[in-house]
Amino acid sequence: MAQQEHRIREGESLWTIARKYEVSVESLKEANNLESDVIWEGRMLTIPERPRESPVVPERPAGHQEEPIASAQEVATPRSGRDQPSATLPEMDPLRLQVLLDRAGFGPGVIDGKIGYFTRKALELCQQWNPEALSLPDGPVTQVLFDSAWRAYVDRSLPGTGDSPDFKALTREKRPLMYATMAELIAERYHCGVSLLKKLNPELNFERLPEGQAFLVPNVRPFEIEDYLSPEAEGQWTGVVGKGPGGRRIEISKKDRFLYLLEGERVLRAFPVTINAAETPQGVRSLGTVVPGPVYERLKTGLDLLAGPNSPVGIVWCPLGDGYGIHGTSNPDSIGRSVSSGCIRLSNWDAVHLAAMIRKGETVSINE
Repeated sequence: MAQQEHRIREGESLWTIARKYEVSVESLKEANNLESDVIWEGRMLTIPERPRESPVVPERPAGHQEEPIASAQEVATPRSGRDQPSATLPEMDPLRLQVLLDRAGFGPGVIDGKIGYFTRKALELCQQWNPEALSLPDGPVTQVLFDSAWRAYVDRSLPGTGDSPDFKALTREKRPLMYATMAELIAERYHCGVSLLKKLNPELNFERLPEGQAFLVPNVRPFEIEDYLSPEAEGQWTGVVGKGPGGRRIEISKKDRFLYLLEGERVLRAFPVTINAAETPQGVRSLGTVVPGPVYERLKTGLDLLAGPNSPVGIVWCPLGDGYGIHGTSNPDSIGRSVSSGCIRLSNWDAVHLAAMIRKGETVSINE
């Protein structure tokens, strides 16, 4: 008899699927090489054969809560009528694909378990320049423990709406632009949106986590803000920023909305960016000294801000001259989906990844 398969639907858990096919949860996990009970909508599960002697009806665990299901795949249509990248999607969970791309250094943008333009473009690049990264056995999520030292980077009284700081108020008050919530800090630390973080941990209140509390996050290399910024909002020179080996160059494509880091003709890394088609200057520039924890001052708007992850220039500044630069952002969800004032904006985690691989004097080309 042919082995059965089951496509996971919204609202299902391993327990409900095991009950439906009269198998045990453990045998279901073993048949699919699952290390946890977290499953994702759209994935195909192999159903193990039932024992001949009697059907197995799994018992509902004490205090059981349904496991979180990732959202269905959503294919975003690129703006400006551009065609989708030509990459062929592999048969794997969208979340796992995004995690593998992020770990390989081909940024899919904010990890959300959905397939959009940036994930497809990153996949196209990874398949060309580092295809082995897509076959790594790493699981899409991992368990981490809460560290109370992170609270030094959260200011719940930060002026603003929660989604956007009030930069004018912070110009007057001169306060570091820290995270407004602990959920915001943890989501950015693990390259995802707050909504995915809460789907992975529906029972947790991230604003009241005790020391050592375990929770699930995307299995990426964490963006550890303490390596780049002190709790007093001073830049941390860790010996990494701006200390790349040299001999590399950066190319920025306005059309693709991607920044490419090259060594010779090989693409080493690629990250989604926000640019301004009209104001971002084209041509070739030379990279200046890369600075962690930059302050922000703009005469045009009258803003004069201290450093922090919620700064308009994020957590690192890579100058290009004439007031332009490559930098982080206070809003990673906006990357590639809004317009900058002329600079090149990345998520904070991509910005520090880039900053660790480059050095002063390297060539930066900006083209259509």
